[in-house]
Amino acid sequence: MANITGDKENLAFQLPTGDLSLRDYGWARQLTHSSLQALVSQFDVLIVNDIAFSQINVQQAKQHLMQILADYHQHHADQLGVGCARLKRMALPGLNDELVFSLLRQLVDEKKLMQTNGWLHLAEHSLVFDQQQAQLWQKLEPCFVANQPWWVRELQ
Repeated sequence: MANITGDKENLAFQLPTGDLSLRDYGWARQLTHSSLQALVSQFDVLIVNDIAFSQINVQQAKQHLMQILADYHQHHADQLGVGCARLKRMALPGLNDELVFSLLRQLVDEKKLMQTNGWLHLAEHSLVFDQQQAQLWQKLEPCFVANQPWWVRELQ
């Protein structure tokens, strides 16, 4: 870092470390708004509000979100998914909220994640009965075809 002489080199050094507040960076480097915008435009970054995030970090964060969700599905197959805020806390608790929510919206737009009734889940995940539940449902399903209310004790 001692050998860095210019703003461009400094920003290239800072971006891979994670989310970067442009306001704080501009203040620390004493850049005007227009010179900061010109500097940032030279890099491939996602900007959400005041936060800059390199595209390499964007891809890594998206992969991490999807991996955490896949692990969740594996351990909680009986649940459709998780909410945005919970997935953010599970996968990327240290990143800016708006940044992570933007990444989640991108994944939904790319059809890599689905959002059903507020729950985020992988596109290939759905709720299905396991073998024991399927056998029980086959026994009970005829009872629900008729428009007749049942007491639970009658279904045993």
